[in-house]
Amino acid sequence: MPDVATRSSSGTTDSALRVRFWGVRGSVAVPGSATARYGGNTACVEVRCQRHLVILDAGTGIRELGKRLSPPNSASTDRIWLLITHTHWDHIQGFPFFAPVYEARRRIGILSRRASRSGLRRTLAAAVESPFFPVPLREMPGSISFRELRSEKFRLGPFRGQTAPLNHPGGGVAFRLNTKSGSVAYIPDHEIPAPSHPGSGRHTAAAHRRQARMLTLARGVDLLIHDAQYTPAEYAQREGWGHSAVDRVVRFAAEAGAKTLFLFHHDPDRSDAQMDQFLTEARTLARTLSPNLRVEAAQEGMEVTAAHGSLHVRSHS
Repeated sequence: MPDVATRSSSGTTDSALRVRFWGVRGSVAVPGSATARYGGNTACVEVRCQRHLVILDAGTGIRELGKRLSPPNSASTDRIWLLITHTHWDHIQGFPFFAPVYEARRRIGILSRRASRSGLRRTLAAAVESPFFPVPLREMPGSISFRELRSEKFRLGPFRGQTAPLNHPGGGVAFRLNTKSGSVAYIPDHEIPAPSHPGSGRHTAAAHRRQARMLTLARGVDLLIHDAQYTPAEYAQREGWGHSAVDRVVRFAAEAGAKTLFLFHHDPDRSDAQMDQFLTEARTLARTLSPNLRVEAAQEGMEVTAAHGSLHVRSHS
């Protein structure tokens, strides 16, 4: 596969791994004063290394990223790779509003697992056909290509990619991207099954096998971005919905030996003030399980830089 090559928004070309959150909310976008600090857009994460760009998911957050990538903000003519975990609305809703797809000079490669019996291209094309959207995929000026991943491992420029299946209704795939400077695992829309009694209740033996593969995916990762939509009490009422309780996520991160956990896919009904308390409780649990585990709650605009063992997090607030 040809290399990715896209200049960073800051103009730097160093070898650090850079991550920026553009959408952190789950299920549905929730703009407003109650969510202004953590953000109300749905899933979209920018990952850069050197001059290479990968975008994780195309929720509503990708609109602002597209504006940053387009003139006059950027003169780059390089390729963009977009990795789609699954094609539920909150992960593709922003795609038709992503400015680079309307720029003829752009080459945009879209990768995922097989999204349905129709395939990734036809699934995404159907989402922007009339009467849902006025510009069909075939009329978008950008050069858009599709690749359905059939192997657990792939390569994009300096990124060595790895996948594992999600525990989520309809399926999906999580991604890990390794570079010489650091690594990031992206696991949205994933339900961690109960740690004991495999096959009991809603959690099948297959769910536990998928969880074992997820543990392998996340082992020793520098940045773990993980679905933590529910409190334990909320999860008790929503078991089987395909999302995780935060206490299980913290335990998973500790077991995997992750360096930093970013809570992600925030519940649309959780306000900024409630998110603060949510994060405090997660950090308290982390200290009892793994004192070296750092826990953050992803915020729109938050930028993370990893370089050879060091990690810097800068919030927009």
